[in-house]
Amino acid sequence: MSSASLGQEPRFNPLGIEMLPDRLYKQVFGLENHDELDGSDLWRRSQPSQYDLQKCIQHLRRHDLLPKQLSEIDTIYEYHKHLSTSTDSSTKCEDVVMDIPKLEGKNIDQHFHKLGRKYSVPYRKLADDLILNGSKIIDAMPTEWAQMPGWTRYEPIEGGGHIVKQVSAPLESAFVFDVETCMNDTVEHAPTLAVAFSDKAWYSWTSHRLLDNKHKLKETDKQTRLSTKDLIPFKSSINKEKLIIGHNVGFDRSFLRDQYNLKESKTKFLDTLSLHMCVCGLTGLQRAVKVAQKRKIKDDELIEPEEIDNNPWIQKSSLNNLADVYEFHCGFKISKDDREVFVKGTMDDVRENYQSLVTYCANDVKATFEVFRTLYAKFSDRFPHPVTLAGMLEMSTMYLPVNTDNWLSYIKRSQTTFDEFEHRLSSSLQELANQACGLPEGEYSNDIWLWDLDWSAQSIAPNKTKLIAYMKNKTKTVQTDQSIEDQVQEIYDTKQFMRQISPFLPGFPKWYRDLCCPINKASTLMNGKDWQPGPCLISTQMRITPKLMQLTWEGYPLHFHQDYGWGYLVPNGDILAKYMELPDDHPYKNFPIETLLTLCKDLPKSHILVDEQSDVSSAQEEDIIQTKIEQLKDNTQLGTLNLIKLLRKFSRKKKVSPRYKNEFCDDVDIPGAYFIRLPHKNGANFNVGNPLGKDFVSKMEDGTLSSFDNNLANLLLKHSSSLSYWKNNQKRIKNQMLMSLDGDPKEDSKFGAILPRVIVAGTVTRRAVEPTWLTASNQDTTRIGSELKAMIQAPEGYCFVGADVDSQELWIASLMGDSYSYKIHGGTGLSYMTLRGSKSEKTDMHSKTASLIGITRNNAKVLNYARIYGAGQKFIERFLMNTNQHLNSEDAKQKARTIFKETKGVRKFHFLRSAMSNNRNKPISIAVDLPQDKSENADVKEMDTTNYDYEREPKKRDLRVFWEGGTESATFNKLEEIASSAKPKTPVLECRISQALEPDQDHAKDFVTSRVNWVVQSSAVDFLHLVLVNMKWLFERLQIDGRFSISIHDEVRYLVKEEDRYKAAFALQVSNLLVRAYFAYKLNMKDLPISVAFFSSVEIDKCLRKEVDMDCKSPSNPRGLRETYDIPQGESLDVNQILQKYTYRVEQ
Repeated sequence: MSSASLGQEPRFNPLGIEMLPDRLYKQVFGLENHDELDGSDLWRRSQPSQYDLQKCIQHLRRHDLLPKQLSEIDTIYEYHKHLSTSTDSSTKCEDVVMDIPKLEGKNIDQHFHKLGRKYSVPYRKLADDLILNGSKIIDAMPTEWAQMPGWTRYEPIEGGGHIVKQVSAPLESAFVFDVETCMNDTVEHAPTLAVAFSDKAWYSWTSHRLLDNKHKLKETDKQTRLSTKDLIPFKSSINKEKLIIGHNVGFDRSFLRDQYNLKESKTKFLDTLSLHMCVCGLTGLQRAVKVAQKRKIKDDELIEPEEIDNNPWIQKSSLNNLADVYEFHCGFKISKDDREVFVKGTMDDVRENYQSLVTYCANDVKATFEVFRTLYAKFSDRFPHPVTLAGMLEMSTMYLPVNTDNWLSYIKRSQTTFDEFEHRLSSSLQELANQACGLPEGEYSNDIWLWDLDWSAQSIAPNKTKLIAYMKNKTKTVQTDQSIEDQVQEIYDTKQFMRQISPFLPGFPKWYRDLCCPINKASTLMNGKDWQPGPCLISTQMRITPKLMQLTWEGYPLHFHQDYGWGYLVPNGDILAKYMELPDDHPYKNFPIETLLTLCKDLPKSHILVDEQSDVSSAQEEDIIQTKIEQLKDNTQLGTLNLIKLLRKFSRKKKVSPRYKNEFCDDVDIPGAYFIRLPHKNGANFNVGNPLGKDFVSKMEDGTLSSFDNNLANLLLKHSSSLSYWKNNQKRIKNQMLMSLDGDPKEDSKFGAILPRVIVAGTVTRRAVEPTWLTASNQDTTRIGSELKAMIQAPEGYCFVGADVDSQELWIASLMGDSYSYKIHGGTGLSYMTLRGSKSEKTDMHSKTASLIGITRNNAKVLNYARIYGAGQKFIERFLMNTNQHLNSEDAKQKARTIFKETKGVRKFHFLRSAMSNNRNKPISIAVDLPQDKSENADVKEMDTTNYDYEREPKKRDLRVFWEGGTESATFNKLEEIASSAKPKTPVLECRISQALEPDQDHAKDFVTSRVNWVVQSSAVDFLHLVLVNMKWLFERLQIDGRFSISIHDEVRYLVKEEDRYKAAFALQVSNLLVRAYFAYKLNMKDLPISVAFFSSVEIDKCLRKEVDMDCKSPSNPRGLRETYDIPQGESLDVNQILQKYTYRVEQ
């Protein structure tokens, strides 16, 4: 529906960005921020000054972002006049007329504070009471534990001792909790022991399996499925709040029986590991340094004071495990030695050491409580907004419903398909090995892949001593009339001359023997598989496999070097000199150069080799080549006519392109060939160990990595790509703790659930971490098992309702830029492209970047996000070269500079000093350009300091850097302003950065990129927490029957009763609207463009998948979801379609 059809004029800001309609604006921002104006008025709401607006328009015009018909307009008046009369459809967006539930408070800020307190205060009170009262009895830990199944309560008595009694579940409402599992229990994943601590008592829980001898099952009786009776009851309630605290408590939660119920309870979980990450977490680089430091201390190596001084953050944090966290925050050590019993021991070992192991578990609980008591106060101080805690509590309740039959079928299908493909792959590899083994000597010695294998063979040698004695005796007793029988017997008698231990596969080359399994070693080498003859041990992990497959990189043959790993060989022109200089024992003396030249002669003009600059004329160079040819004719070793012809093609002076200077190994002395290392994802200084690994799957798919004239090998490459997903993920998938829940819903025994073991703030940016579901890739038609996410399926009567936040982090960054510059939505190039850009018209940010330097839009998208996260020019160069093998380093550097100049702009500097005037405290800002040949840290004295008396006031100087002239300059100025402040915090929920990343006075430039990245990604976490809290409120307000299911980065999914699905979709749209509005409000921009106010679509579906119409076909699911699992397509609805199905009435 259009605004005009409803009789309402659309409302635009001065840049032509359509904003919220008046009616919706009043509901979102409240009357205190709203003048009673006509909706078409463009001037009186949050208007910038005319000067700022003129500067803004000039900025957009400079980057060719304003509509073409406006590009010649010079005055603001004419600009607005044209805008108000324009019929351009791009400024006439659909208006949305809707009512939303009344906010909780006078404005949107009060609304979210009230919601945050509503959903966090009850749990804060439980935490406060536990700290206050629990501190009095924490040391009253039992010295002896009752060896009874289920829960046992130990209530301390004044004067010592405990009242001990069995209970069905802990009685209080707040606990510190820890679970231990015996890894060798016959029931996989079953909890063995647990200890809980409340403000009134200690508790222990013991599995009935540990105490009942009838559960001592043999391995052959091993159960494959866990039953609910094996789990720990906690009696959660949908009416009463409970708080369970633990270190990595997501793991402990998965063993609680009540948590698998479909109806969500009010039990929440607070993770001390996550609190530690929020307060003082480490980046990946810092963690690596910390591990190295810890290893030095463990090895009694001296830590120099300078090392700590150079890394002051080392003293501000610790690693994440409980022992290190406890030592860091509380100053004491805790022993983890008894843990080995649970890891390596049996249930019998646990029974024998019952008392000490329960005490070990209780000590972990005590340490966790001490950590929580210390961390909680720091967390509350550094994260003051109540929504942060409320959001983390909601994140702790992720829930994934599963159809157990379909789940088991998926695993079986994936494994069966994997086994078939792997068998086919193995058989094909064996066939290649057999073919290579059968080559005559002349052929394999001239094969560019096989020549350097070990072709030595063993022969069958007789026992010489016995043979000589026999021959002497035979000479003395020569018989001329031997019968046939005697002659045959004589042949059998030669067995005595054979050695007792015969060589393995005599006559076969060593490389082939290494691929075959002696029958007496099958049990150790075959991994449980039946023995079979031939090269059955071959796999894609072996170094010989790429050789047998004749792999090439862009047509050049692969070669393995002991020092540099895998690379490829490129012909050079200095063939004769190489041969004549090499000694006879040189490892490359017999290198088949003619084969290399023949193989490469028909390749297209190489981008790897470029003409070398030379002072020799073309005629002189031709004479030199002819001289080489004459020398070759006289050389009996090399004088073949074919080689002479090839030499003419390759003899002109060449050098390796600068593009490959990092990978080129000039100390590898191969006659007639350059050795260039394969590109490694971590950079040029790393060796590639296996070109068939997962990092090269994309190169197999695009043909960069292929096989030379071998259809079988190319088929193997495809099979290897298909196997990669299941091979890398099957262990995690099979180890998912799936619980079948009988009787709910509708007594359908097919219903089950998985509780993801989430660390709700597992990174320094506070993103959630979980190894399977939060990292699951989308379905791929070529990869076995890649339909994993679609196996999360809503039970009968329920569906998933969810959405992806459109360009979430990009919009957050652009909004920060707008707030820094002109405080008008769309006022910077980045923001304007985000709000008005169109992918179809190629005016969005990614299309613009792609067009700017001639790359694909997908690659441009990667570069744009990397840059927003703080990646520098070097990263851009490396990425461009890795994605375009034909790009040399100079071109990549130029493209990277072009990107940075257009986007981030040019680096400028300000000197801030006291003015040499009456008002000495007034700062004067002087901009100075950074010399082109200097880095950002160039010496101040070497810069243009015109009109600045540097020597006169050295103590007054202060150097500030900023970006200017790019579409993202304002954004990065804002991000760096936050990142370089004394106490960096997110602008919306005011969450502080980790102590380990806070700028130090003497190390302000350390980890700048990490801090910039933190500002954006941590703000995205704020966004998620706000959405979760607002959705919880709307579920209550609109009486929606459902629960939070999962959040994966920028997407959220809820499990909802089908009759409430449209209400839930409406709630998601309202939540997006309010959260985006709150971001704008907190950045002092109290208005919102309609283009970002709502999700582009809300998905209603029966399973988790990227698009509701995806059938998720793969090698393991060739018939798709509908035919195999009876899963229909879902619905994808925009806000107007949702409003047609559900309309909120104000009276509600």
